[in-house]
Amino acid sequence: MKCLVINLDRSPDRLAHITAEFARIGVAFERIVAIDARDHPDLVLQPQHAMYAIRRLSRSEIACMHSHRACWSIIARDDAPYGAVFEDDMVFSAKAGALLADTGWIPADADAIKLETFFSKTMIQRKKTSVGRGFSVFRLRRSHMGTGGYVLSRQMARDLLEATAQANAAADDLVFNPAFPTSGSKTIYQLVPALCAQ
Repeated sequence: MKCLVINLDRSPDRLAHITAEFARIGVAFERIVAIDARDHPDLVLQPQHAMYAIRRLSRSEIACMHSHRACWSIIARDDAPYGAVFEDDMVFSAKAGALLADTGWIPADADAIKLETFFSKTMIQRKKTSVGRGFSVFRLRRSHMGTGGYVLSRQMARDLLEATAQANAAADDLVFNPAFPTSGSKTIYQLVPALCAQ
């Protein structure tokens, strides 16, 4: 599975960290140059989703979404049915390499799989599906914010690109907030235990 890592040019220390993490689990990755909010003060002038009428997105949040959007574009064009996206401050489980090296464990109906945890409670379906190596997936039933590590189907990536063509939204809202149609109508899983954490 193609693993994409978002990294700012001005964060070589974080690139060194994530490079060491991927080396430790024996998986290759492709670096995606993050959109730097410092270089784009005009980002706050771009249209935002109606959900942000009261609390507007910051320039950094918009830059983050565009960085993830660059990854979605790669996954949407790729021949592989799934791709993985990571931010550059992740720490991986020792077992992460075996899952990231293959897609055979991914349920056929999965649009997205959240790989990370923030160690906070959310709601998942009771029914679990074992995916091997001590991991299971559960349908995610409540918002579970954060886009530090996740898997997207090619179709979900295309849908996210279309949804953000005219207006900006926070990346984690788009992928993991059921209030958004981009995720509310999709089959979203949570990997348990999580594969990574920030």
